[in-house]
Amino acid sequence: MAGEVGVGLDISREQLSLAQTTVTGELVQGDMTELPFATDSFDAISAMYSLIHVPLDEHQAVLAEFARVLRPGGTLLVTEGGMEWTGSNPDWLDSGTEMRWSMAGPEATRDDLQGCGFELRGVWDVPDPTTDDGKKPFFLADLP
Repeated sequence: MAGEVGVGLDISREQLSLAQTTVTGELVQGDMTELPFATDSFDAISAMYSLIHVPLDEHQAVLAEFARVLRPGGTLLVTEGGMEWTGSNPDWLDSGTEMRWSMAGPEATRDDLQGCGFELRGVWDVPDPTTDDGKKPFFLADLP
């Protein structure tokens, strides 16, 4: 609806603090595996470059949480890695902070989405210079 403001979620207080300077809307600290929102709260969820930072064995739990908080007919846009891969960098961007990645790959993500009740509307490879193959799959799915 026109005039509605979105909600941003991050597990990191520091990232939320940084976001406050540029984001309009509510910012909430929380874990994607246990979203701090009521069932049927949202019409759409956009999870860009976030699922890839959750351990592989928790991906389906995150997608199930997305399904729980979406209203019937809601839409999810989520990115995933182009292949299964896990790794880390102990000094990400020379910050002294470790960054971890856990990518399930397109086939596993498709299966997890369907297992959580989503109907896949489409999958697109979007250019991404941060990946080895220069692309990242975007999944668009609806909750019936």
